[in-house]
Amino acid sequence: MCVAAFNAAIVPVAREPILIAGGGIGGLCAAIGLQAKGRQVVVLERREELREVGAGLTLFPNALAALDRLGVGAAVRALSVPVGDGGVRSPSGRWLLRQSADRVTASLGEPVVCVHRAELLSVLAKAADRSDVRLGAEVAAYRQDDRGVTVETSDGETLEGGALVGADGVHSVVARTMHPGMSSAYTGCTAWRAITDLPSSLASGHLGFETWGVGGAFGIVPVGEQRVYWFATANRPEAERAVGREYDEVLRRFGAWHEPIGAVLEATDPTGIIRQDMYDRAPLSSWTAGRVCVLGDAAHPMRPNLGQGACQAIEDSVALSDCVGTFDNVIDALRAYEQRRRRSANRVAALSRSAGRVVQLRRPLACHIRNTALRMIPSSLLISRIRSIAASPEV
Repeated sequence: MCVAAFNAAIVPVAREPILIAGGGIGGLCAAIGLQAKGRQVVVLERREELREVGAGLTLFPNALAALDRLGVGAAVRALSVPVGDGGVRSPSGRWLLRQSADRVTASLGEPVVCVHRAELLSVLAKAADRSDVRLGAEVAAYRQDDRGVTVETSDGETLEGGALVGADGVHSVVARTMHPGMSSAYTGCTAWRAITDLPSSLASGHLGFETWGVGGAFGIVPVGEQRVYWFATANRPEAERAVGREYDEVLRRFGAWHEPIGAVLEATDPTGIIRQDMYDRAPLSSWTAGRVCVLGDAAHPMRPNLGQGACQAIEDSVALSDCVGTFDNVIDALRAYEQRRRRSANRVAALSRSAGRVVQLRRPLACHIRNTALRMIPSSLLISRIRSIAASPEV
């Protein structure tokens, strides 16, 4: 594992490990960073294998810079594809907003890229190979005292550590224990995702856009010369599932929208579609309690509309590692981490939430007004907003 960026701040290995609830992107990034600080780490992952639910993932320069700090940026870039020119369209195909990739790159410091989630997770798992990763170990409860944290898993195992990091998602057990009144709420929106290998007649180079309809959206992003990641959203009741195949439901809702949406769906393996309901919750009043903290969706659930969910989790992980490497006392380190990240991440979460509401407007008149306003927004203003969130720190 390449950890040169962290070597100068390595501290002696603690006697007790830092326990991490969750072996997803945020949890593994935290493990990589904390190991580089000389800390022993135990990752507790509820699933029986390290895998990421989802299809594609957009990484902005802020996340790529953080991955560089973890020593894996080059490996991730090698697997990714730069996002080209794009923008927002209506279901008829009319462009509502155009975006130049060159202008975005010039503003943010480097290209925005798209990578397969499973391939990203594989890179992170290899970099974190010195971690003690326990699969099938879901955190069920924890308690802490002056000496450390004791975690109980769902299969009855008990582990002790010097601290606990909750990277266990929007329905986080760690966050809910820290804030007993916390609850997640369904956003009213469900999402379908898939990776599609395109036929030779349909190159991926020109397929970068989002299409906004009434109460639904469809987006396509290249993840290779002949491979794309697509996603679709619709306002639907919670836990609703298609009577037949989810593929047929997506085709019924979006197949008649402008090309190449229909052609991409025709090329999609019907068995490869993932459907997930989307959840959100109010910002937490604190991310830390003594020796326990949360990061990523456990700290700040992020709607996908700004492409910052994983990006912010990666930034959280680097900030946490920096603070653990700076402070001798783990409690002081966690407090410093929260102070460094909470305001910024909550701002991005709020912006993502607002963007999601705009995309999922239900009434035709409201959508017409939205589309008219979108056509009037200067591209320079949009790029400036993106830069304030997602630029490389060196810009």
